[in-house]
Amino acid sequence: MSIFGRRTTGPDKKAEVEGEIVELVSREVVQPHRQLANNGGEVADSLGMLVQRVSMSSVEEIDRLIAELELLRDQLQQESERMASAIVNYAGVAPVASQSSKIVAEYVNLRRKASEAQALRKAEPKAQTLRERATPNVQQTQLGEG
Repeated sequence: MSIFGRRTTGPDKKAEVEGEIVELVSREVVQPHRQLANNGGEVADSLGMLVQRVSMSSVEEIDRLIAELELLRDQLQQESERMASAIVNYAGVAPVASQSSKIVAEYVNLRRKASEAQALRKAEPKAQTLRERATPNVQQTQLGEG
């Protein structure tokens, strides 16, 4: 019978209420507990599957990180080889560049000296003419004194 059903008084009511409580407890608590005990293997399997899924996620994450690190290692090795090649090339080019710079500097210096010499040669006839013009005046001045 249900609690909301017919109302009785006295000892009958007490027995009826106790029966309903036992029935309720049996239905709500004991049966699921029995099912849980009977299904213990299923719970263990579910728990095992959960642990396996969690561990698989971790293993997959570790595998992904390993693959990423291997890729970075390969890239670093390639970059290292490229840098070594560039250094070897620089070591071969540097002395040639230095020698070329010295040759260019010597050529510029020679051109500058040649330009100065040419300018002096052009200026020398003018200086000679000036000297010649100045020389008679000096001679006349010396003759007048003497």
